[in-house]
Amino acid sequence: MTGNNREIEIVLGSQSDMDQIQGGLEELGKRGVRFRVHIISCHRNPEDLRLYARDRVTEDMIVIAAAPTQAALPGVLQSWLRYFGKELVWVIGVALKGKTPRANTAATLAIDELPDNPVLLQNGTAYFGPEGFAAACRDAATKEFAMKVIPDKPARLDFIMSS
Repeated sequence: MTGNNREIEIVLGSQSDMDQIQGGLEELGKRGVRFRVHIISCHRNPEDLRLYARDRVTEDMIVIAAAPTQAALPGVLQSWLRYFGKELVWVIGVALKGKTPRANTAATLAIDELPDNPVLLQNGTAYFGPEGFAAACRDAATKEFAMKVIPDKPARLDFIMSS
């Protein structure tokens, strides 16, 4: 599904991130792409994020998840989608600008270094800042993405216990 038929979901960690996404929203509007913006902090609203992944996201959507500083939102959302059997839903990870260069590095690395790259990257690295968000919107509206395979990794509770 491409172009005007594709529905794009945008999830931000905070309403204060809105100023960094305006250019991307305008890009989607110009293309006539339907979108919705949600504010769900994966740290402060984990149950809301779980319910969003379970009840609101469908396999015909692409989700752009954007957050500054330690940008856990894209990876956590992708984990919930996988948990609910929605591994075919692509999540594009955008690291928004933080208040310091160190925060920018932390946000980018939090997305770049996810094991097995479960979220979409731009040329091998996280989409970054307002320009990256606009590029993520363009890509979500126009590109076809290849199927992804993320290997299972079973949990092992009580892997080692002392006697």
